[in-house]
Amino acid sequence: MKLGSTKTENDLRKQLKESYSSLSIDGTNQRLRNVLVTAYPEFTGGCVLLHIPDQGDDFFIVLVNGSKLISVELDRVDTSTAPIFEYISLPQYKKGLKKSNQIQLAIALEVVGA
Repeated sequence: MKLGSTKTENDLRKQLKESYSSLSIDGTNQRLRNVLVTAYPEFTGGCVLLHIPDQGDDFFIVLVNGSKLISVELDRVDTSTAPIFEYISLPQYKKGLKKSNQIQLAIALEVVGA
């Protein structure tokens, strides 16, 4: 997908770079990073594509190493509860994506250097 430098794309790029930094560089999202390393030991970096805060849980979909997606559910109340995660292939995730999500994925792949 050809990307430009529209305001929307630049805002998404900024947001995804911050997400990448929090998981890969400065460790501000250490709990999620630890889960990703456990789920995928080859983890070197990633971007959160989706975050849904629920009443007692946080649900994430993370692009990992530019090649895999992992959905993660973290208990916000009891941090000792084992996280639930599931692998999603990139082709499977791409199926049926709306145009805005296709753009987000393309920018995330750019950010992680895939």
